[in-house]
Amino acid sequence: MENVPLTVIGVVRTGYAEREATPIQAALNRAGHGTIEMADAYAEGLDGLDGFDYAWLLTWLHRPDRPEEAAPLRQVPFLLRSQQRRMGIFATRGPRRVNSIGLSLIQILEVAAPVVRFAGVDLLDGTPVVDLKPYVSRFDRPDGEPRCGWFDQVAIDEGATPRRLSHPAQPPP
Repeated sequence: MENVPLTVIGVVRTGYAEREATPIQAALNRAGHGTIEMADAYAEGLDGLDGFDYAWLLTWLHRPDRPEEAAPLRQVPFLLRSQQRRMGIFATRGPRRVNSIGLSLIQILEVAAPVVRFAGVDLLDGTPVVDLKPYVSRFDRPDGEPRCGWFDQVAIDEGATPRRLSHPAQPPP
């Protein structure tokens, strides 16, 4: 297989410096706000984005917990830590992946090129941005009630972080 080049088009700014204290999914932290600082060369590409309420933010998860190791194909997702139950990597949404690509559905609060303010923070400060695409309900929301595998059987609290999932008695910040 060939290598695929990725261009960093910006950087995410958040209040999170530690992975274990960062919310696990954007939808579970709509109260958390962050910004995307687009590189000047790509700021013009934000034209029209202010007409959307949500966007898919694709990032490079640049601070792996064990960079010297390849991501295991079966691992314990954050939400299954208490059970120590393993899942195949492609049935999880965790950051340890074959390719460290992050996917966040963010709520757009303001677009003032070269900056996008958003709600739904699940990323560390300084995370590189590789793409930003508008959420289009006609394309992105499937009909009916799609099955969500093991996620359908797990209670998920607002603001869940890896640390709180390891130690459930901890209250949210």
